[in-house]
This record gives sequence, structure tokens and C-alpha cells, in this order.
Amino acid sequence: MTEIDTIVTDTATRLFKDLFTAEAMRRAEAGEWLADAWAALADAGIPQALIPEENGGFGISDRVAADLVRLAGYHAVPLPLVETMLAARLLATAGLDVPEGPLTFAEIRACDDGTLVADGKDWRLAGMAARVPWARDAVAMVAFVEAGDGARLVRVDRGGWSVEEGANLAREPRDTVTFDAQVSTDAVAHVSLTGDALRMLGAGLRSLQIAGRARCGPHHDGRLCGRTQAVRAPDRQVPGNPAIACNSGRADGGGFGVLRSLPLNCLMGSPSLLLAASAKARAGEAAGSAAAIAHQIHGRDRFHA
Repeated sequence: MTEIDTIVTDTATRLFKDLFTAEAMRRAEAGEWLADAWAALADAGIPQALIPEENGGFGISDRVAADLVRLAGYHAVPLPLVETMLAARLLATAGLDVPEGPLTFAEIRACDDGTLVADGKDWRLAGMAARVPWARDAVAMVAFVEAGDGARLVRVDRGGWSVEEGANLAREPRDTVTFDAQVSTDAVAHVSLTGDALRMLGAGLRSLQIAGRARCGPHHDGRLCGRTQAVRAPDRQVPGNPAIACNSGRADGGGFGVLRSLPLNCLMGSPSLLLAASAKARAGEAAGSAAAIAHQIHGRDRFHA
């Protein structure tokens, strides 16, 4: 690990711990955008941490990139940090400008009436995408469009899409987006990336986040449940139990393997479908184990309050 790698990891760890307190998490769950927290992360350069050094970024290794994603999961960061990190990397590597602020990305498929057609000197992007993370809060979006002449990345600035708000089970934004945007030529890049590869990369990143959170273990009133008397009986699983450690470790390894098989320093290659699927499955197992423990310990009080 280089000095830069150590600085980035230590800075992220400190910021996550200081910013995402129990009170901040309650505000986020109520739907508040944590503007001060995002500003602090941006000031430290964390959202642009994956941008290559030749493009003005830190140039951190894939291993440290995986550590950052895992840390974001461990601290349950309620912001589009991982989405912004990946979107910024894709834009920079494709030679497109990276705007400041939260970013996200979406795949626009032909079956959703997605089109990207030349319109004079510019392009016209139309179509829709479902369950886009944090679309309502993004200042720009990376749209991935596949057509007969190849795939393109398109940077769409805010105002180029409309949002029908939705959420996942964690109450994080997962919005339906409708595009109708005039896009300049310098915001479109031809890439060798495929839709399958992009989805598998996303699965790897999510697996690392889930594994990081599962490794943290369930919490109650700001304390790890494993530190309370309620879970010290021999018939209880506790955070750090070999079953949870095994599942989260496999998700860690699988997620990192996806990053390694599709290096972020290029937009070429194809990760293993088996590797990505295995990582996501193991992450699901780890999440299920942690959730079961949390319900076993204090779920009854939550549901009968």
C-alpha cells in the first residue's frame, strides 16, 4: 500500500465515523439529504478517489478502491458515494468531464424505448431507466447506451431527465428516470464496455458494500449487539461468528475479484459471470445472517413498540 493509499483509507475511515452518527442516520432515514456530510466528503476528495492519476485523481489501487467501498458499507453511508466514485471513474477514463457533486448512472435499453441519435452537431437521448440510485439528488448522470454501432457513455446534466421517486427496502432512493435531453458531442464517448460487464461490476461493488455492513454486525442503540448481554448465550450467533465471517469474507473476495477481472483503469474486458453471481449470492447470505440476528435480538421490541 502506497502513502497515498494509506492517507485515502485513513481519511475515509475518520470521516465516515465522524459524519454518520446515529442522529445523522435518523435524518437520512427520514429522507433528508445530508448536505454537510457530502460537502465534507467532497472537500476530502473521496467521491473522486477512483479517478486515475493521469486524469487528475489519486490513482489508488483496485485493492484500496475495494477497501473504500467496503468501508462505505461498514458505516452504512446514506449518500451516493459509491455511485459517484464509479461514475466519476467511468467519465474520466472515457475522456469526459467530471462535474462536481453527487453522480449516478443508468443503463438505457432498447426494450425501454431507449435511443441515442445524432441531432445536427449534437445528440438526442430519450428513453427510461428503472430503479436508478439517487437520481433525484444527482447533479449529473452517466447513461450507458448500447446500439448497433457499439456502446456509448453519455454525461447527462441535471434537467435532462425527470424522476418518479421510489425507494428500496433500506429507504434509499431508487427512482424511475425518463430521459429527454439534448446532449453535446463532448459529453458522449464511444466505449468497449458492455451492458453485461457494467452490471457485473455493479454487482461486485454492491457485494463489497453488503459484506462490509455484514462484517460490522447488527446494532441497537448505537452499540454492537455482540457487546450486549442478550447475545452472549451459547445458542446465539454473534458478530464475528465464523458463519458470518465466512459469508462476508466470500462476498469480499468475490466482489474484489470482479474489480480485478474488469480493471477500473480501462473500459475493456469482461468479468466472470460466475464470479459476480457468486459474490452477490454470498453477500446476500451474509446480509440474511446479520438481519436474522438483529431480529432475534431486538426485532420484537421494534415491531411491538
